[in-house]
Amino acid sequence: MIVEFGAFALVLALGFSVGQAILSGLGRWRRSAILAGAGEGAALAAFLGVAMAFFALMHAFIGSDFSVANVAANSHSEKPLLYRVAYQPLAEASVLVLLIVSVALHFVMLGLGLWFFGAEGSRTPAFATASIALGDVNVSVQSLLVIATSIALIGALGLFFERTLYGKALRATAVNRIGARLAGISPEFAGVLTFALAALLCAFCGVLIGPITTV
Repeated sequence: MIVEFGAFALVLALGFSVGQAILSGLGRWRRSAILAGAGEGAALAAFLGVAMAFFALMHAFIGSDFSVANVAANSHSEKPLLYRVAYQPLAEASVLVLLIVSVALHFVMLGLGLWFFGAEGSRTPAFATASIALGDVNVSVQSLLVIATSIALIGALGLFFERTLYGKALRATAVNRIGARLAGISPEFAGVLTFALAALLCAFCGVLIGPITTV
Protein backbone atom coordinates (compact mmCIF):
# COMPACT_ATOMS: atom_id res chain seq x y z
CA MET A 1 0.00 0.00 0.00
CA ILE A 2 2.78 2.42 0.90
CA VAL A 3 4.62 1.69 -2.35
CA GLU A 4 1.47 2.43 -4.34
CA PHE A 5 1.04 5.65 -2.36
CA GLY A 6 4.60 6.62 -3.28
CA ALA A 7 3.94 5.92 -6.95
CA PHE A 8 0.76 8.03 -6.78
CA ALA A 9 2.71 10.85 -5.13
CA LEU A 10 5.23 10.72 -7.97
CA VAL A 11 2.43 10.96 -10.52
CA LEU A 12 1.12 14.04 -8.71
CA ALA A 13 4.63 15.52 -8.55
CA LEU A 14 5.03 15.02 -12.28
CA GLY A 15 1.70 16.73 -12.91
CA PHE A 16 2.60 19.64 -10.65
CA SER A 17 5.98 19.96 -12.42
CA VAL A 18 4.25 20.23 -15.79
CA GLY A 19 1.80 22.73 -14.29
CA GLN A 20 4.67 24.75 -12.87
CA ALA A 21 6.33 25.01 -16.28
CA ILE A 22 3.08 26.05 -17.95
CA LEU A 23 2.06 28.57 -15.29
CA SER A 24 5.52 30.11 -15.07
CA GLY A 25 5.70 30.46 -18.84
CA LEU A 26 2.27 32.05 -19.00
CA GLY A 27 3.19 34.34 -16.12
CA ARG A 28 6.26 35.64 -17.96
CA TRP A 29 4.37 35.93 -21.22
CA ARG A 30 1.41 37.83 -19.74
CA ARG A 31 3.54 39.50 -17.04
CA SER A 32 1.08 38.25 -14.46
CA ALA A 33 2.23 38.03 -10.86
CA ILE A 34 -0.74 35.78 -10.06
CA LEU A 35 0.29 33.15 -12.60
CA ALA A 36 3.90 33.40 -11.50
CA GLY A 37 2.83 32.87 -7.89
CA ALA A 38 0.76 29.87 -8.93
CA GLY A 39 3.88 28.45 -10.59
CA GLU A 40 5.76 28.78 -7.31
CA GLY A 41 2.94 26.97 -5.51
CA ALA A 42 3.04 24.17 -8.10
CA ALA A 43 6.80 23.87 -7.58
CA LEU A 44 6.29 23.51 -3.83
CA ALA A 45 3.59 20.89 -4.38
CA ALA A 46 5.90 18.97 -6.75
CA PHE A 47 8.64 19.04 -4.12
CA LEU A 48 6.26 17.71 -1.47
CA GLY A 49 5.13 14.95 -3.82
CA VAL A 50 8.72 13.88 -4.51
CA ALA A 51 9.49 14.02 -0.78
CA MET A 52 6.51 11.80 0.08
CA ALA A 53 7.49 9.37 -2.66
CA PHE A 54 11.06 9.32 -1.35
CA PHE A 55 9.92 8.46 2.18
CA ALA A 56 7.62 5.76 0.79
CA LEU A 57 10.56 4.36 -1.14
CA MET A 58 12.73 4.39 1.97
CA HIS A 59 10.00 2.60 3.89
CA ALA A 60 9.82 -0.07 1.19
CA PHE A 61 13.59 -0.43 1.22
CA ILE A 62 13.81 -0.66 5.02
CA GLY A 63 10.98 -3.17 5.12
CA SER A 64 12.72 -5.51 2.70
CA ASP A 65 14.25 -8.82 3.63
CA PHE A 66 17.55 -8.18 5.40
CA SER A 67 18.57 -11.77 5.98
CA VAL A 68 22.28 -12.51 5.66
CA ALA A 69 21.76 -14.40 2.39
CA ASN A 70 19.69 -11.62 0.84
CA VAL A 71 22.08 -8.88 1.94
CA ALA A 72 25.07 -10.80 0.63
CA ALA A 73 23.35 -11.37 -2.70
CA ASN A 74 21.89 -7.90 -3.25
CA SER A 75 23.68 -5.27 -1.14
CA HIS A 76 27.37 -5.48 -1.90
CA SER A 77 29.50 -2.49 -2.85
CA GLU A 78 29.71 -3.41 -6.53
CA LYS A 79 26.16 -2.18 -7.13
CA PRO A 80 25.54 1.54 -7.65
CA LEU A 81 23.96 3.15 -4.61
CA LEU A 82 21.23 4.82 -6.67
CA TYR A 83 20.26 1.47 -8.19
CA ARG A 84 20.14 -0.25 -4.81
CA VAL A 85 18.10 2.48 -3.13
CA ALA A 86 15.73 3.60 -5.88
CA TYR A 87 15.25 0.74 -8.33
CA GLN A 88 16.01 -2.57 -6.68
CA PRO A 89 13.07 -2.41 -4.21
CA LEU A 90 10.80 -1.71 -7.21
CA ALA A 91 12.29 -4.35 -9.49
CA GLU A 92 8.92 -6.04 -10.04
CA ALA A 93 7.01 -2.79 -10.57
CA SER A 94 5.44 -1.79 -13.87
CA VAL A 95 7.26 0.18 -16.53
CA LEU A 96 5.13 3.24 -15.74
CA VAL A 97 6.22 3.23 -12.09
CA LEU A 98 9.88 2.87 -13.07
CA LEU A 99 9.49 5.74 -15.55
CA ILE A 100 7.94 7.96 -12.88
CA VAL A 101 10.73 7.10 -10.45
CA SER A 102 13.31 7.96 -13.13
CA VAL A 103 11.69 11.35 -13.76
CA ALA A 104 11.57 12.08 -10.04
CA LEU A 105 15.23 11.10 -9.62
CA HIS A 106 16.11 13.36 -12.52
CA PHE A 107 14.59 16.34 -10.75
CA VAL A 108 16.24 15.37 -7.46
CA MET A 109 19.70 15.00 -9.03
CA LEU A 110 19.21 18.23 -10.99
CA GLY A 111 18.31 20.09 -7.79
CA LEU A 112 21.30 18.64 -5.95
CA GLY A 113 23.58 19.62 -8.81
CA LEU A 114 22.31 23.20 -8.76
CA TRP A 115 22.65 23.29 -4.99
CA PHE A 116 26.23 22.04 -4.89
CA PHE A 117 27.65 23.64 -8.05
CA GLY A 118 25.42 26.68 -8.52
CA ALA A 119 23.41 27.84 -11.51
CA GLU A 120 26.33 29.54 -13.27
CA GLY A 121 27.17 27.76 -16.52
CA SER A 122 30.69 26.78 -17.51
CA ARG A 123 32.53 25.18 -20.40
CA THR A 124 35.54 22.88 -20.55
CA PRO A 125 38.48 23.38 -22.94
CA ALA A 126 37.93 21.90 -26.39
CA PHE A 127 40.04 19.05 -27.71
CA ALA A 128 40.57 21.00 -30.93
CA THR A 129 39.92 24.69 -31.58
CA ALA A 130 40.26 24.53 -35.37
CA SER A 131 37.31 24.77 -37.75
CA ILE A 132 36.60 23.54 -41.26
CA ALA A 133 34.86 25.67 -43.88
CA LEU A 134 32.04 23.83 -45.66
CA GLY A 135 30.85 26.37 -48.18
CA ASP A 136 29.61 29.37 -46.24
CA VAL A 137 29.44 27.44 -42.97
CA ASN A 138 32.30 26.95 -40.52
CA VAL A 139 32.11 23.67 -38.65
CA SER A 140 34.32 23.20 -35.61
CA VAL A 141 36.47 20.12 -35.31
CA GLN A 142 34.94 19.54 -31.88
CA SER A 143 31.47 19.23 -33.45
CA LEU A 144 32.78 16.76 -36.02
CA LEU A 145 34.39 14.82 -33.18
CA VAL A 146 31.02 14.66 -31.40
CA ILE A 147 29.32 13.33 -34.54
CA ALA A 148 32.05 10.76 -35.23
CA THR A 149 32.05 9.54 -31.64
CA SER A 150 28.25 9.29 -31.63
CA ILE A 151 28.30 7.14 -34.77
CA ALA A 152 31.03 4.97 -33.28
CA LEU A 153 29.10 4.51 -30.02
CA ILE A 154 25.90 3.63 -31.91
CA GLY A 155 27.80 0.98 -33.86
CA ALA A 156 29.49 -0.34 -30.73
CA LEU A 157 26.18 -0.60 -28.86
CA GLY A 158 24.59 -2.32 -31.84
CA LEU A 159 27.36 -4.92 -31.90
CA PHE A 160 27.17 -5.27 -28.13
CA PHE A 161 23.44 -6.00 -28.08
CA GLU A 162 23.46 -8.18 -31.19
CA ARG A 163 26.71 -10.14 -30.92
CA THR A 164 27.69 -10.46 -27.26
CA LEU A 165 26.25 -12.71 -24.58
CA TYR A 166 25.92 -9.85 -22.10
CA GLY A 167 24.05 -7.70 -24.61
CA LYS A 168 21.61 -10.50 -25.39
CA ALA A 169 21.13 -11.03 -21.65
CA LEU A 170 20.22 -7.35 -21.21
CA ARG A 171 17.73 -7.56 -24.06
CA ALA A 172 16.17 -10.69 -22.60
CA THR A 173 15.85 -9.08 -19.17
CA ALA A 174 14.23 -5.99 -20.69
CA VAL A 175 11.66 -8.08 -22.54
CA ASN A 176 10.79 -10.55 -19.78
CA ARG A 177 12.43 -10.30 -16.39
CA ILE A 178 10.94 -13.54 -15.04
CA GLY A 179 11.75 -15.47 -18.21
CA ALA A 180 15.33 -14.21 -18.11
CA ARG A 181 15.66 -15.37 -14.50
CA LEU A 182 14.34 -18.81 -15.45
CA ALA A 183 16.94 -18.96 -18.22
CA GLY A 184 19.73 -18.35 -15.70
CA ILE A 185 20.19 -14.60 -16.22
CA SER A 186 20.54 -12.48 -13.10
CA PRO A 187 18.22 -9.43 -13.32
CA GLU A 188 20.24 -7.76 -10.56
CA PHE A 189 23.45 -8.08 -12.58
CA ALA A 190 21.60 -6.82 -15.65
CA GLY A 191 20.58 -3.72 -13.70
CA VAL A 192 24.16 -3.08 -12.57
CA LEU A 193 25.47 -3.54 -16.10
CA THR A 194 22.81 -1.16 -17.43
CA PHE A 195 23.86 1.52 -14.94
CA ALA A 196 27.51 0.99 -15.89
CA LEU A 197 26.73 1.46 -19.58
CA ALA A 198 24.63 4.54 -18.83
CA ALA A 199 27.44 6.03 -16.73
CA LEU A 200 29.92 5.36 -19.54
CA LEU A 201 27.69 7.05 -22.10
CA CYS A 202 27.11 10.02 -19.77
CA ALA A 203 30.87 10.38 -19.30
CA PHE A 204 31.41 10.41 -23.07
CA CYS A 205 28.61 12.95 -23.53
CA GLY A 206 29.93 15.23 -20.82
CA VAL A 207 33.48 15.20 -22.16
CA LEU A 208 32.41 15.80 -25.75
CA ILE A 209 29.67 18.42 -25.43
CA GLY A 210 31.20 20.27 -22.48
CA PRO A 211 33.36 22.48 -24.75
CA ILE A 212 30.48 23.42 -27.10
CA THR A 213 27.52 23.59 -24.68
CA THR A 214 27.24 25.59 -21.48
CA VAL A 215 26.51 23.19 -18.64
